[in-house]
This record gives sequence, structure tokens and C-alpha cells, in this order.
Amino acid sequence: MPKDLNWRKGFFRLWLAASCIWVIFCGIVMVYPSATSYIESLKIVQEMSHYSVPGKESSICTVKEIYEAAGIKVPESVVWPEYYTLTKLKERREHEIFISLGVAFLVPATALLLGMIAMWVFWGFAPKRNQRKEG
Repeated sequence: MPKDLNWRKGFFRLWLAASCIWVIFCGIVMVYPSATSYIESLKIVQEMSHYSVPGKESSICTVKEIYEAAGIKVPESVVWPEYYTLTKLKERREHEIFISLGVAFLVPATALLLGMIAMWVFWGFAPKRNQRKEG
């Protein structure tokens, strides 16, 4: 074992390895389920909000256009609870992904900052190497 260890480089490499493992762990545990649920809810919302109306050039239209094409006023009771629920679910998934990414990257950044502060404090107690001997 070498006499003079490079503590700065060693701790940085340890932090880097631990951070990579942490980000991968967070991605598998938190981000992946939220992302897959978000994509599924997004697909369902898009499917529910577009239907075809006969006589319209584009084969995609909104639910409101379907009622108007049939000559029926859109009733207030038809707020499409499923559509509303899925839209809220999509928004919640976006929020979950944002929080998961924050946890995944803020924890290693905080650990790095605390490590840098600890190293600075401990280096304050070390004797200076390049002092001239007087006398």
C-alpha cells in the first residue's frame, strides 16, 4: 500500500461509482414505472380524444366535433370522466417523473458537496508540507 494516498482522486472515484449505481437504481425503481405508465396514459388520452366523423376530410377529430357533426349540443354531463381522469393521471405521472429525476440526481450532488466540505475541513488540520525550516 502506497504511503501517500491521493484521497481527493480516490473519494471522487468512489463518489462517481456510487452515483452511477444510485442513478441506475432510481431509474429502475422510480423512473421506469412512472415513464411506462405515463406513456400508456398518454396513448389512452389520445385515443379517447380523437374519433372519426363521416364527411370530414381528416379522419381525426375531437369529441366536441363528433357531437356537432351529429347536430347535438354537447351536454354538460358529458365531461368525459374517463378522459378527465386519464388527463389527471398523465399530469400526475409527469410530476412523478420530475420528482424521481430530482431524487436521482440531487442525492449524488448533495453527497459530492458534503464530501467536498468534509475534505476541506480535514485538510485544514493537515500540516503544511512546504514550510521552510528556520534556524
